Amino acid sequence: MRVVTGIFENAGMIVQPVDGGNDIGKDLYVDLAIEGVFSGEMIAVQVKSGNSYRARGGYRIPCTSDLHALWAGSPVPIFGTVFDLELERVVWINLTSWARAQPSGAVPSSARVESLWSLNQRTIQDFVREAHAYLVASGPPALLGLVDSNVERQRSAVYDAFALGRSDVRALILLRRTLLCFRQRAVYGLAIHLLSVSIGGHMDVFWRPINWIAEEIRAELRRHLDWTHDELCFLLTPPDPVEWDRGGLGQDVAALLSVDWGSRIERALAKVVLEADEAAARPALMLLASASGIDALDLLDELARESRTLLASALIEEFRARVLESGAISMW
Repeated sequence: MRVVTGIFENAGMIVQPVDGGNDIGKDLYVDLAIEGVFSGEMIAVQVKSGNSYRARGGYRIPCTSDLHALWAGSPVPIFGTVFDLELERVVWINLTSWARAQPSGAVPSSARVESLWSLNQRTIQDFVREAHAYLVASGPPALLGLVDSNVERQRSAVYDAFALGRSDVRALILLRRTLLCFRQRAVYGLAIHLLSVSIGGHMDVFWRPINWIAEEIRAELRRHLDWTHDELCFLLTPPDPVEWDRGGLGQDVAALLSVDWGSRIERALAKVVLEADEAAARPALMLLASASGIDALDLLDELARESRTLLASALIEEFRARVLESGAISMW
């Protein structure tokens, strides 16, 4: 992957790698630049290397029905590259274009990559022009995969929104507005984490090339974190109790809710404590108690007494004991 990354970076482009622990059929996102001038366009790249990808007269990239659907449906076009270790050459193919060109219902076992489509410092601008022409012809990315019924296509679109949002905040705003469409932990957990990274201020996120976002993008996104009651219940419910700890999904949720902490979010969380099921009411109460400092005991008693679901909860006594022992309570 270093060879392919180096070709793009040496040509003055910005390469954003995808976290290796997340297999979404994309290894890199690349912000395209033509003769040193950024076009505002982006592609995704899948990187393969080794002799196993050789085919008679060229190369091949294995295809499955899931990969075919991903390549054809991706709003950010996916280009495949194969690095021949012996010849030290890289070849490429537009996998999205290839997949969309297949007959209806046909899923070949592999996409053929012709030897003549080489990618190197001499041909990089030809590659960029080809990619630019395809993007112009296929229209702007719509991120329709965010509301797809397929979990993997949703996850892929979540990554697309994060990648595109680094230069266009509208992609991140769309991701934030579609949170309630996500029902699988693999999707909403990823979306919540990437949004918490995007707004900045997360105590355990350190800026790297893979997640760096300009302050003007982060500031604009923060303006759209106006959570409704249903959204708050959704955000507070998913994490398992063990995830309300540093490094867990609960910390990502807390980071999103604390961006504009004040009387408005406190009133909204208090309503969750009073009206929502225990799964959402309990962390809402903990967040409020953590923020209240020396008034934590009074707040616990007042809200728990009026809560629809927490009055009889054994956890309330545990919370009270922790406050009495230490004088305060903290989520972390």
